Amino acid sequence: MNRRTVRFFAVSIISLMLVTLVHAAGPTEKRLIAIGQGQSYWICVTTPAGTDAKGVEQKIFSIRQRVDAVAGRWAEIARMPRDIVSAAVVGNRLAVLFADGEWRLFQPGGNPQGPAMPDGYLPVHFASDNNQLLAIAIRRPVEATTAPTTSITTQPQVEAAAARTVFRWDGSVWSHVTDLPSALTTDDLAIARINGTLYLAARQDNAIDLWSHADEWRKISSIEARDVVRFKVLPGAGGPMIASLQSDGKWTITTPGTTEPIKSFTPHQPSDVTVVGPTLRLVHLKDATIEQIAYDNYGQGDAFPMAVVGDVSVPGQNAQSWMHIIGLLLLTITMVLTFRQRPATREEVLKKAPFHVAPFGRRLAAGFIDAVPHFVGVGFMLESAQNAQQLGFAAASGMALAGYFVGLAIYLLHVTLAEAIWGRSIGKMLFGLRVLNYDGTRVSVERILLRNFLRLVDLLFYAPLLLIFLTPMRQRIGDLAAKTIVVQEREADEEATDPDSD
Repeated sequence: MNRRTVRFFAVSIISLMLVTLVHAAGPTEKRLIAIGQGQSYWICVTTPAGTDAKGVEQKIFSIRQRVDAVAGRWAEIARMPRDIVSAAVVGNRLAVLFADGEWRLFQPGGNPQGPAMPDGYLPVHFASDNNQLLAIAIRRPVEATTAPTTSITTQPQVEAAAARTVFRWDGSVWSHVTDLPSALTTDDLAIARINGTLYLAARQDNAIDLWSHADEWRKISSIEARDVVRFKVLPGAGGPMIASLQSDGKWTITTPGTTEPIKSFTPHQPSDVTVVGPTLRLVHLKDATIEQIAYDNYGQGDAFPMAVVGDVSVPGQNAQSWMHIIGLLLLTITMVLTFRQRPATREEVLKKAPFHVAPFGRRLAAGFIDAVPHFVGVGFMLESAQNAQQLGFAAASGMALAGYFVGLAIYLLHVTLAEAIWGRSIGKMLFGLRVLNYDGTRVSVERILLRNFLRLVDLLFYAPLLLIFLTPMRQRIGDLAAKTIVVQEREADEEATDPDSD
């Protein structure tokens, strides 16, 4: 097997692996949270978005409010790179709790950050209390150090248990409602205010216990929860209902005092259940739409037909995923076809002009100098993404996109103009490089435009830059398409040596 055949198979295998990895790493797994209160209906879709520079998993969530029940139209209120753990409707706003204990009120026109709780408490679960917000809060153990005068070491003392409390937020301040039952030792909790009574669900010892609170807490029922992965308390016709999601994707709806669930269903995943008005709604994501089946009278009445109630795809994610797949497939074809060149091509080109192929180090340095505007744009975009939680989705995404595209436009424009006018970019001038046709003549403007337009492929995938190592004349994808070569000029009286020559 000759060298050319080995290169052919190596490039084919590497390219197909890149296609597979990018497709597998794409944002496919999603999580859905549905929230209803009265006639208000909200959806939160959380999507993994890779990892940051430190290897921490990043997530993007899209918050949608239903603005037209008849047409099934949803308005995206926000999109931010953070994960959510709980949400509740407060009037016409949505209170969203993040994994780090911070929370915001999402509404058209602005997403203010909610005030912190008093006395070091952190919220772990939200629920609605008409136009007020209820929260289960936990005060984590606090380390206290003492330093006796006879010792230079300190001995930490830790509180025996964390306090669990219910707070209410009236729009300005948090106020204490009640402490949770002292018998509870779990943080897996859910709460709801139904018909004026406070209800608490707590998973403990492979069971979900339901408590009610009037003057004091009283346990009123318990259901097995060995295979339950998520649960919530919903309003029913005469009291609370517990909705639980099993590990096999099956939802069950139970009421206190009953041995059999009033409803069981296994929808597509991800899914959730909520109550909007008097209607129990099972919702799930299917492709880029949200589907639901609704049951009248809080799940005890007739079922409406399965219906599509809107498009809730996160804008740009599906398109971006397919763009990467298509782009890498095209790259595979281009790389494979590259090696259809005759083996003598390189030698024939070098004999026709007093040049030799640009050394990789010089070309890399020239490319880095030319791409400085692009690097600045990328840096601005990353900085804006980090500030997204302070600026809000609209402002942060607008600034990030503007900075990125300005840097990209300056990069492509200055390189294209310089090569069209002088046959070399600024970086190439500094390192004695030039772009030429295979026969050593100057490249036409049309081919300059083509080779620089295809820089977008390099910037999107980076893998195409490997072509510089693999092709006989160190060409990237733009050079292959435009049939150009980057060379280093030789002095007439200098006997230069091509490091790749035999």
